Amino acid sequence: MTTEQLTEETLHPADHRNAARVARHLTKPGITPGDIAKLKRMNPNHPTEKVFWETCIDLGIDQAGEGLTTTWARISGMIAKGTKVTEERADGPHDGNIPLGKALATAGYSESRLKALLNAEGTSVIETLERAVAFLYSKTQKFNWNDAARLALTGHRTQASREADRMRIARDYYRETHSQLENQKT
Repeated sequence: MTTEQLTEETLHPADHRNAARVARHLTKPGITPGDIAKLKRMNPNHPTEKVFWETCIDLGIDQAGEGLTTTWARISGMIAKGTKVTEERADGPHDGNIPLGKALATAGYSESRLKALLNAEGTSVIETLERAVAFLYSKTQKFNWNDAARLALTGHRTQASREADRMRIARDYYRETHSQLENQKT
């Protein structure tokens, strides 16, 4: 471990805040377009890509159990799909100042799709999230990846936490749509 890594807080492998850290890691110097391409294509059920494991080790999430590792592989793949790396710089999809619900509303995500995302259970949660993220990327809309990770980690969280996460996303979505309607009136 480097000195830089020792100064950063080590979070529990199931902590959603690791998503922002993964996003930052994928834009650090030394990450190549090839690394990002490998993550995009990686089979999350059998993650064998060096860049994935280096990220996990650097962030301290390499000690996660198999189910949690698969979830982080899926999250990492989704983040990679929104990461652009050129020789000059890297740009990731994470913006901690834009809640997921607000980003979905800003990008024009339909209310019916939002309801499907928030009502999804089991494995369909992450599959529905992947479609929502793809929609946001198609609109070049950045968002707080920690919010998305909360949904992806649904199976590793308490029922109360899951409900609070879903209510927060719905609140942010409807707050933004309400604001848009109010702005149209003026």
